[in-house]
Amino acid sequence: MSQQRIFISLVMILGSWTMNDVQAQTSRWLLIEHYGNIEHEEQSFLLADFDYSLESNGLTNALLNEAVFDGKINSASSAYLLDSEGPDRLTLAGGVRGSLTYLLQRENGLNFIFSAGMSDMITSSSTKGLYQLYLLGNGPFEDQTMSLGSSKFRYMSAQYLGFGIDVEKEQHRFGLTVNIQKVSRYQYLEINDGSELYTAPYGEELGLSVQATSYRTTTSQSKLGAWQGTAATLNAYYVFRPSSGRSLFSLEINDLGAIHFGGFQEQSANLDSTFSGFEVADMLHGGFTISSSGDLDSLEALFGVESSASSGFRPTWGRLRISYVNQLNNKLSLMITGTYMAGSPLPEGRVGLCLHLTNSLALEPYLKVGGFARANTGLSLAVIPSSRFQVLLRYGLLGSNIIPNNSTSQQVSGALSFGF
Repeated sequence: MSQQRIFISLVMILGSWTMNDVQAQTSRWLLIEHYGNIEHEEQSFLLADFDYSLESNGLTNALLNEAVFDGKINSASSAYLLDSEGPDRLTLAGGVRGSLTYLLQRENGLNFIFSAGMSDMITSSSTKGLYQLYLLGNGPFEDQTMSLGSSKFRYMSAQYLGFGIDVEKEQHRFGLTVNIQKVSRYQYLEINDGSELYTAPYGEELGLSVQATSYRTTTSQSKLGAWQGTAATLNAYYVFRPSSGRSLFSLEINDLGAIHFGGFQEQSANLDSTFSGFEVADMLHGGFTISSSGDLDSLEALFGVESSASSGFRPTWGRLRISYVNQLNNKLSLMITGTYMAGSPLPEGRVGLCLHLTNSLALEPYLKVGGFARANTGLSLAVIPSSRFQVLLRYGLLGSNIIPNNSTSQQVSGALSFGF
């Protein structure tokens, strides 16, 4: 298999949840408050939202676009990985997600929330050396020791149904929902710290030390039909809107729970070996040796790989998000959001300044930093003719379109809300 195909498989198969720009739980009120420039109105609503993202702190948009959309990576796009500058650790998160949420607003008592959705996401945080090997091979790194760990990759594809309650008391709003997820694909790979590869001058010898563990479900069924695991997640939110009506504060906890797998394949590798070069004639006469820490009685023993069938629980990666909206005047509104997801290398921050061109049309330039990405900037377009109907599109492909070789993140997300 070529290095390009290995990398594409890594991007599309290994890795999970990303931090989405649009959160169904509080999107409705953020839409009205930040983009709408209209009076707040309580009503039942139906909200559809989607998100596509591919974010990294060091893998360029040019390289990612070739891997995902073209199916191959040109050497010119990966050549920059030879440079010692840039981050020592490379992060990657991305995929697609969509949801449909219905809130039944009642005159008295509790309101009810019904939701459904899907997610097909990857995340990874790994040493730069691992990507250098995948894309460039070990030839350019002669007489060097390349670090392979610690590195983590996670991928999950799931569909879910949710039910919850919502209550509003004066300036405060509380909500609690439980989602039941059908997990159709799951993979997790972790390479421990201290794993490394050494290539001797002229390739005469390779020193490989690896400690790694992987978990994966296997099935021939489609993602829609497969049911490999079941997850239960808790989501909660709190929204505060002062009586002045000029600002809004929200706090959210999402995807807090666990996944139960009735069966998955667990593989572990523990290899500490030196591979010496040998002539073809020596190989034909059985004259070559491999120095290994294990007994040479099978290929699994040679490479230190152990396989077993297991069952049990794996954690979901919960998220904490804080949002603040302040209507500066009749034409400008400021929104600041901070998010942290378990497994993310850094918290993510977002700042957007919304310009209300008319009462029903708004434009927002925004900037995102942190998380799995370095930075991403984009534009949001909101069409909100009334409190009953809102359309929002966030276009975060500016860097990918304009400077693909110097930008590392891309995103498109949107929401459609209808109140009645």
